[in-house]
Amino acid sequence: MSSILRVPLISLVLITTLAAEPAAEQFKQLDADAYSDRHAAQLELTQWAADNSNEAVDLFFDKYKAAKKPELKMRMRQLLRERVVFEKYGSPKGFVGIRMDNGSEKVGDELHAVVLVTNVVKDSPADVFGLQQGDALWRIDGRTFNRKTFASIQFIQIVTSKREGDTVVLELFRNGKPLEVKLVLGAMPAKLERQNNRHLKKDPEIDKENYFNNWLRKRLGVEG
Repeated sequence: MSSILRVPLISLVLITTLAAEPAAEQFKQLDADAYSDRHAAQLELTQWAADNSNEAVDLFFDKYKAAKKPELKMRMRQLLRERVVFEKYGSPKGFVGIRMDNGSEKVGDELHAVVLVTNVVKDSPADVFGLQQGDALWRIDGRTFNRKTFASIQFIQIVTSKREGDTVVLELFRNGKPLEVKLVLGAMPAKLERQNNRHLKKDPEIDKENYFNNWLRKRLGVEG
């Protein structure tokens, strides 16, 4: 009886070990002849790092430092940068993917400020989750828009206060009929974030790159 019980315990240890550490084959495939194999291995390591953030930075740094071939070193730098920047800045700001205008819509007996969808960006979360040109968004996560301020500005503030991967509930009217859409936010494109921050005279992508470069120099023991 006791020998039977020991088998699943051993299996559990093996499964836990494999889940906690990326297979050596993934690192080996980063240097494969076929581009598709190299790319697939990098994606697998990216996913592993997202699930094992505490271990990923040290492991990726050691692999980066040991890499000799230029492309392998570049890929390890990308993997390392992604994790270091994530630990500093977190997930990217949320993004829906619509162009919009401001309007009003009567809900029951009350007139509400709404966001009018004038265009849907192809392959954006708005496109994937079925928003359409002409939709009138009057509530997001149960919050209506203050009629004293443009609804579009309030919508942007709410969405960018959230992060990539968060889910928002949009209540809207389409051709006069009420509809609810649950939408998973994407990552705000760097170009759009630059535009949103132009009045601050800073580029968030340059900030992130400078932060990583300084981090890497310190980690390598090089004076910057």
